[in-house]
Amino acid sequence: MHTVEFQRTFDDLFAFNMHVYERSGLGRKRMIWGLATVGILFPPLAIWQYYLVGEPVVLAVWAASGIAFCLLWPRLNRLRLRACMRRNLRTMYKGATTSNHRLTLTDDGVQETTPEGQMFSSWNGVREIARTDRHLFVFTGPANAHVIPLSAFSTPADADAFASEMQRRHVHRREGQGLS
Repeated sequence: MHTVEFQRTFDDLFAFNMHVYERSGLGRKRMIWGLATVGILFPPLAIWQYYLVGEPVVLAVWAASGIAFCLLWPRLNRLRLRACMRRNLRTMYKGATTSNHRLTLTDDGVQETTPEGQMFSSWNGVREIARTDRHLFVFTGPANAHVIPLSAFSTPADADAFASEMQRRHVHRREGQGLS
């Protein structure tokens, strides 16, 4: 049996939510809609302002504003998203985001034990195992996962070994083979 113990923190929850959001493609769609809105609204407003004022400098100001917006929008969009997500997580968890976890790999699945109770996910119920720079995510649903910070392992090699064992068990069980 392979077991890892760790403390889940707010940052782990935040990283998981950002990972799910970015995988969903919503961030890209939101950015494209923002840029499309500027592309649709700016030219008529610029022409209207030009006719009202009658100065070519108005078109230059509108063009510069549109270009600045297009350059800044992706960064501003991401900053706003991160702030909203942090606020929502704090509201949802009411500050109690740190808890002790023990995750054990068994032949039948993944057993997670917390102070609140236990949760078992069979290997057939595991949809995907994803890895980022700082976390392992064992997805049991589209937006549900066991979140394992890589800092829970003493060395990167231990994290790699745990992830490899998890992947091996997942693949073997999904293919209907026994573990040998």
